[in-house]
Amino acid sequence: MDKVGNLIECPPTIHTDGALITFCGESPGWQECRDKEGFVGGAGRLLAAVCNASAVNFSAANRTNVVKRRPPTDNFGVFYEDPK
Repeated sequence: MDKVGNLIECPPTIHTDGALITFCGESPGWQECRDKEGFVGGAGRLLAAVCNASAVNFSAANRTNVVKRRPPTDNFGVFYEDPK
């Protein structure tokens, strides 16, 4: 098995037709992987609160992550070779 073979399945991108804004996170956290829904962890709750305070409709926004799967123990080194 290759070194990224044990990645944890995570939630899909949330695409909302007609969205005026897209939020892009680094990668899903453990809560997102558990719930199979993006931006439900602490950072997502904070972002939703900031949107609410700013009159931005968080639920109408597109939501995605740069890294689509979460590596075991959050070791992002599985995605690249260190030249050292």
